[in-house]
Amino acid sequence: MRNLLAFDIGASNGRAILGQFDGERISMQELHRFENHYVEMNGIYYWDLPYIYNQLKQGFLAFRRADIGALDCFGIDTWGVDYGLLDKNGHLLSNPRAYRNAVEEDCTEAWKAMDFPALFAHTGIGNESFNTAYQLYRRKREDDAALEAAETLLFMPDLLGYFLTGEKKSEYTETTTSMLYNPIKRDWDRDIMAAFGLPEKIFPPIDMPGTIRGRLRSDIARELGINCAAFATVGTHDTASAVAAIPGSGSFAFCSSGTWSVCLLYTSPS
Repeated sequence: MRNLLAFDIGASNGRAILGQFDGERISMQELHRFENHYVEMNGIYYWDLPYIYNQLKQGFLAFRRADIGALDCFGIDTWGVDYGLLDKNGHLLSNPRAYRNAVEEDCTEAWKAMDFPALFAHTGIGNESFNTAYQLYRRKREDDAALEAAETLLFMPDLLGYFLTGEKKSEYTETTTSMLYNPIKRDWDRDIMAAFGLPEKIFPPIDMPGTIRGRLRSDIARELGINCAAFATVGTHDTASAVAAIPGSGSFAFCSSGTWSVCLLYTSPS
């Protein structure tokens, strides 16, 4: 029996789900659930990252209390576009800003540097004022001190994974929500970064879903009384993980509903 722990974190709540795989079937059980809300400080909306991080620890503790043996692997998914900035020492510069700060002005100002048709041609991403590229360009226009001091940008699931493992990478499905990924080049789009005046150095290497990205840090494992389980980069954008879990084949329609609802038609490659 393999024990797997999935942390599914949305913009209003999160949960820790135990999956047990016997080689043929997987059974699932919710071990922990918590509320998740952004908070306003001085006119800016932030995610309470220390709180979310502590709730992940509570999920690990719930697994330990289940007393079912060692944890083989864990993974984290969250909503898209939002991120945290780390300094040269790997410390968080501030709580991550929430996408709810976005306004249409962020788009119109960004289009002065690169218009939307060009952005779409580079990324294939639809226009939403909360896209990461627009969020970052706003901070650039404001001469934001945190952006100036940043050494690394990590999206929310990668940021939480970093604090649990020490590994700094950007998972593919989350990266594609940013309007900074070029699907033709299969890499960060440095033309957009240049147009927006964003520092290339802050964007880490990209890895793919299913990659094992390190293990739970030994000091955290000792604190929680569990083993140093492997950390898997699942489809860290929550919609990607939801679609991967659909027991369908061929072409099918789906609706993924959480804080946001997404309805799409999936057509399998020919």
